Amino acid sequence: MVRATQASLATPQLGSPQVFELWGDSPIFPGPAWRLAWLLEEPDQRMVNEALASGRLWNTLRAGFPGLADLPDPWQLADRLGDQPASLSLRAIAALAEALLQPAPLEICAPFMPVKLQPACLVLRCDQHELAGSTLNLAATLTWAAHLAGIGAKVNLPALQQTLTDLMHKVRICCDHPLTAAQLAEARRRGIPAFLLDPGQRLYQLGTGCYSRWISSTSNDHDSSFGVAIARDKCKTHDLLRQLGLPVPTEICMPSDVSDVQLLVALDRLGYPCVLKPRDGEQGRGVTANISNEEELLAALRTARGHARNHLLLQKHIKGEDYRLNVCNGKLVFAVRRRPPAITGNGRDNVLELIEQANILRRKLRQHGAIAADINLEDSEVLSYIARAGLQVSSVPIAGQHIQLRGNANVSTGGLREELDLTAIHPMIHQQCVAIARSMRLENCGIDYISTNIGLAPEDCGGSYIEVNSMPQNATMRTNLLIDNLFPDQQPHSISVTIVIGDWNQMPTVEFERLMAMILQVHPGGTIGIPSELRHQIWPLLTSALRERVHVYSHPREMLLNYATSHAIYLTNTVLALHRGLPLSSAAEVICKTPLDTLQPAAAWEMFIRRCNAAHN
Repeated sequence: MVRATQASLATPQLGSPQVFELWGDSPIFPGPAWRLAWLLEEPDQRMVNEALASGRLWNTLRAGFPGLADLPDPWQLADRLGDQPASLSLRAIAALAEALLQPAPLEICAPFMPVKLQPACLVLRCDQHELAGSTLNLAATLTWAAHLAGIGAKVNLPALQQTLTDLMHKVRICCDHPLTAAQLAEARRRGIPAFLLDPGQRLYQLGTGCYSRWISSTSNDHDSSFGVAIARDKCKTHDLLRQLGLPVPTEICMPSDVSDVQLLVALDRLGYPCVLKPRDGEQGRGVTANISNEEELLAALRTARGHARNHLLLQKHIKGEDYRLNVCNGKLVFAVRRRPPAITGNGRDNVLELIEQANILRRKLRQHGAIAADINLEDSEVLSYIARAGLQVSSVPIAGQHIQLRGNANVSTGGLREELDLTAIHPMIHQQCVAIARSMRLENCGIDYISTNIGLAPEDCGGSYIEVNSMPQNATMRTNLLIDNLFPDQQPHSISVTIVIGDWNQMPTVEFERLMAMILQVHPGGTIGIPSELRHQIWPLLTSALRERVHVYSHPREMLLNYATSHAIYLTNTVLALHRGLPLSSAAEVICKTPLDTLQPAAAWEMFIRRCNAAHN
């Protein structure tokens, strides 16, 4: 992995590409972003450019890294990023990083003012900031490795392949999730900083310091871990809902290795129709509903076992339509009717063609931000329902023939959603849903309810509560609702920040103490942040009392992530501000203790300080 060195902050080293982070805005470039430079001698530059233009470098990469084989040729994409021959190699690296990062966009940042940089560089930003940095580093490393291989040098391909595999796994989890992308985009629009904490959980922090919140899809840090644990266990959820006095279906829990005979004995206590599903499953996987005979039950057992860890649930089937009732912060905010996947014959097309037409509709819905998954023809339950209708995939159903393809209406297995008017839902159901969410200490949750009439109270129509989802799927159009819930009623999302730019070698101790006293009088709980690069300059200026407030940081996000921080006072100098940017991109009070007329480019610095303080005010 290519790493930025301190020397690369001012002048990139000859040889491999250099990638380093802009923490925030600088006089020249906006941030947070990533700066990419590659300083080569003229003969080497010509060699790399020729290898790029001919496709030889890309062919070397594809031969060495099978994971790149399905990507479009990024060097062809590089042409649209500009036509400067000297920066073709940089644009090619950026194009490769963009291809790896898809569908998250990687944008080239224009400088705040016209400036010619030597050496040439590209500055790039992405809402997935941390992953963008990793991807740019890897793209630079792969390109350098291909260049070395092209001139006969030895390259450790297995290690790089493992790095590529690990990174692409993280990208798939975080970037290929429409709701997360929408939340990050909305956070950026509102000026809310976002930090990736754990790619595996898709865990992000929005905001800074004591005002920050953690999110993972629709779940957040106010959700009780106990409530989440209960929601993930269908049996425990059933027991809790029953203790709350709510209607639930009769069910029997049994080990996943239950024998056919034992399952049939258990069924005698419930009778047909019934439902069989994994106790700890999700997204409708392994669920078979409306089972009406022994053959279907045993087939459902094989399906459920394939998705169960330890236990299965046998439930009495509840007649009616399937509803998902979504609660956010103690209020029922929206509800959808979920319908099982189905097709309707037209007398011309066969079953396979009708399913493909249904899937085209679902893809169009996804393009508009809706939640819809394709109907999977390899799903054994889909094939079973086709056979129940007396058809095969090659059969042509008669016009108007309705063929249901699954027993459950889960959207993840091809079901469709229809939003309901909340006034059509009986007030008792509103009340019960809020009681469920509050009892389970969940700020956001989706409650599954089955009823023949959503406008009647459960006791009047045999309605039952089935499950509770602590991380319910939400369409991207719900993004505003989720962000509003995190930061309601103009609640601040970020701590206040003061940034002092000074020449610490020249500042008298008395002047420094007077400056700190002035800032701490306004912000008595402030934490003083000193970059590790400047510790030896600033530490001698600190009194013992001030040293108790100091945090020496390697990265400014250390203070921004800290929930104990109520105000951050960052000390920096002009070199760091120019090459790494400010510790925060905006909304900070900036005090410059260095005369602007001594700085170059002076016009850029004057505009920079003016812009920073205008944003703060």
